[in-house]
Amino acid sequence: GSSMILDEPRDRLVIESNEATLSRTVAFSLGGSEGWREITTSPPGVARLAYDHSRDRIVRLGWWGSGARFEAHVLEAGGSGERWARAPLTGPLPPLMWYANLASDWLRPRLYLMGAVSRPHQPKREFHTLWTFELGDTIRSSARKLLVGLYFGDGSVLPAMVYDPLRREWLMHGMYGDYADLDHLPVDGYWYSTGSTLEPSLAFRRAHAAVYDARNDRILLAGGEELSYSASTPHEHAWSITWPRPLKTVRVDVRPGSASNEVRPGR
Repeated sequence: GSSMILDEPRDRLVIESNEATLSRTVAFSLGGSEGWREITTSPPGVARLAYDHSRDRIVRLGWWGSGARFEAHVLEAGGSGERWARAPLTGPLPPLMWYANLASDWLRPRLYLMGAVSRPHQPKREFHTLWTFELGDTIRSSARKLLVGLYFGDGSVLPAMVYDPLRREWLMHGMYGDYADLDHLPVDGYWYSTGSTLEPSLAFRRAHAAVYDARNDRILLAGGEELSYSASTPHEHAWSITWPRPLKTVRVDVRPGSASNEVRPGR
């Protein structure tokens, strides 16, 4: 599969394409006429990208080699262009995951990784562990095993997942057949479902994409398809999921020219 992020300081999209014989990193310029260009290539792997806001860098986490060795890399600029450099990593390492999603918490210097691990010799897959990566000179990993995971045994189910940094929770849609459930996983809590409380009802779909719109505090879902016994029907429209009120209203006293102006997000 592939992974894409927005590199906002450089006004470009960066995509990691995991192919059979190599991993290809390409960029698409959003503001100029350059268009697509190849940044670099590396040995084949299964990788996900994230943007580290605290250090203005792109981080790549993934699995490489026949033994699915987990590594962390950062994209560095050099005399001959940009290249991936291995980053120091300490702590427990995640096993190979399917449907892996890597998210950056732009309020805190950390990444979250959530994916499905297949049990040996069984098609059932389980979302049961949340991985946290504290960003610094050395990336420090930790794992939190959930008391109750989410399970599914149908390999055709491809849910959309996205991280909401304001509410500090993962959101998943497209998990349970014909139901329009929206499942939540707080980073310090456990899975719960809001069921089919979405109005208007959002039908089940698979292989769709989800992003968090920070400017408007909403989740956007787009694409995907609906499966039936005889065929699949592609979805060409997009949906937005919004909340009836802001998470928190904060009064800020900003004084022009004052060096004491400072806003600190809570942990």
